[in-house]
Amino acid sequence: MTDEVESLVLGHLKRIQSELARMREEQRTAYSGQMAIRQTLNAHSTLLQQLLENMASVRARLDRIERRLDLADAPAH
Repeated sequence: MTDEVESLVLGHLKRIQSELARMREEQRTAYSGQMAIRQTLNAHSTLLQQLLENMASVRARLDRIERRLDLADAPAH
């Protein structure tokens, strides 16, 4: 009877071990996906920052051109 109980417990432990291994692999996959998303968001953030800086530069140049050509609107009071 002891061998039967031992065999039964061993069978359960093997199934638990297998399930844990599967869960670990799923976690690794999810983590890899999260890292890819983070890298993409960081890249988009960098691009957005560059675009905003470029727009500010263009706006400053446009303002300067308008002032030189006396095209600028009168300041609102």
